[in-house]
Amino acid sequence: MDFQSGNHIFTETLSDQDAQKFQEIKEQIPDLRKIPIKEKVVRRNYFDSFVNNLSFGVKIGYAGNLLWILWFFFLLFGIFFLGWGPLKGLYDLIPR
Repeated sequence: MDFQSGNHIFTETLSDQDAQKFQEIKEQIPDLRKIPIKEKVVRRNYFDSFVNNLSFGVKIGYAGNLLWILWFFFLLFGIFFLGWGPLKGLYDLIPR
């Protein structure tokens, strides 16, 4: 559950039982029933919708890690097969 109150942003992880209890409480309080529940993050400030979005951060983290792994393999390929990179002198030491 992700919500914003004024300038404060809160992210909570609920178990299935807690989510059911929250739904029950939400139905009992008239003002709380007026608050819409959506599947995506909605913020007043466009910047906050990216910075404080946990699922977006996880996706960026996966993409960043994938780029680092690809860069690493590209660098290894260049070192061992093309003879370039920060350790290009290592290529001369490999027996052929």
